[in-house]
Amino acid sequence: MNAKQLFEQGMQKCRLQTLSESPVRSRRSPVSLRLFVASFLLLFVVGVGEVCGATVKDTICMTGYAGNTTGTSYITTSTKGSSAKGVDVYSIQYVPKTGQVKGNQTTVSNQWSLYNDGAMPGAITSIEITQTGDTSSNNNYFRNNMFVALGKVKKDDASTTNTTNDSILKGGYKNKQKFLFSGIAANKGFTYFKIYSNEKFGYGTLKDVTVIVTYEVTPCCTNLGTINGSISLHRKNGKYLSRRKPLFPINGTTLRGR
Repeated sequence: MNAKQLFEQGMQKCRLQTLSESPVRSRRSPVSLRLFVASFLLLFVVGVGEVCGATVKDTICMTGYAGNTTGTSYITTSTKGSSAKGVDVYSIQYVPKTGQVKGNQTTVSNQWSLYNDGAMPGAITSIEITQTGDTSSNNNYFRNNMFVALGKVKKDDASTTNTTNDSILKGGYKNKQKFLFSGIAANKGFTYFKIYSNEKFGYGTLKDVTVIVTYEVTPCCTNLGTINGSISLHRKNGKYLSRRKPLFPINGTTLRGR
């Protein structure tokens, strides 16, 4: 049982609401005891629910992109949309109703591309591109190479295929339904991307294209210290006493705050 579960178990046993109804017989006054408990709760809770250094996935769906669910022709002007988590993005050369993208050309401007206009909330660690097509006939699939430009500033004008710079990634082919660029170092601090290609990266009809961007959340909290002690609220004859045998230990519990 972890510290949070132990804490909740102890609080349930204590039934703290009785504090407002019954006097406390100890060297602590009822008010100071409540303040003590409230202070501990505040310090404990600020670290609960936050996962420091965790990875988060955000999704951009080309099907219904920018709220357009009826368009059946390729959109040939750069259009603003948003990710599932609300990051502004721009895309071109896609069909809104089906999520189809164009991948049979050899110039960047004539093919599907996608970039973020607002920074991702954390450092990008991977980018995955999937499509469904018509897998039963095996006539619609990814092939060749995709490119991903990465940086700490917006990459809307990226078009180079020179991969000598480690911020330009080439390839990513995993199978006929997936490109995957993984292992991007979080310490690079890349928060912007652009997906593009000057190669024929698709054959047939590429539908329901979805992009999943994984990024690492910046550590959200710092250690305030470590408790070595116990919660010592105890009920006897309907009243609460303190400085008795603890209900549950909290030795070594690390408190965190923003």
